[in-house]
Amino acid sequence: MDIWRKILLATVLVSLAMAPLAIGDYAYTPVTFVVQSSMSFTVTGIGWGPVSSSGSAPGTGTTRIYFNSSISTTPQVIGPCTDRDNATNCQTNSNPMLNFTNTGTATFNMTIRVNESLSVGGGTISLYYNSSCNGGTCNSTVLNSNLALDTSNWKKVCTQLPTTAGNWCGVWLWANFSGVAAGSYTNDLLHNSTLTQGTP
Repeated sequence: MDIWRKILLATVLVSLAMAPLAIGDYAYTPVTFVVQSSMSFTVTGIGWGPVSSSGSAPGTGTTRIYFNSSISTTPQVIGPCTDRDNATNCQTNSNPMLNFTNTGTATFNMTIRVNESLSVGGGTISLYYNSSCNGGTCNSTVLNSNLALDTSNWKKVCTQLPTTAGNWCGVWLWANFSGVAAGSYTNDLLHNSTLTQGTP
């Protein structure tokens, strides 16, 4: 009788000793943290800037630039200056009027267009651009390979401008007046950073 009692006791003790070895089941929930990309930039002009972009249209205004035929040495291809009546702080063959820098967290396309018709003063103002860049891809580095701006199409001046330091997008501008009466005419040149829109 004592023998069976000892065997039973030993069985109970063994069972109790094994209980803590039981392992529970597991599951997990994947968690993804999404941080919105920023497509901010600065624009610097000859004699002014940098000016930071804004998240709402039409954006932050910069210093005005002038295309003045009376001070241009090439009346048919008029380059811009920051000063209205003096040929100072002007665009040169090696120094573009506008320089864009990516200050955001996403690579983007830099695009521009005018906000109002350039048919003014009984004639037409043609506004052309060209670009060069360090990082990304530009339309052209040849100054006479000009492209026209209008109100309906955003034009890519630089494609895939990266966020890394030292990268920039320089834009040259030229105007041509055809049959435009003497006077002063104002327009806005809009700048936009975008992932998709824009045409060459």
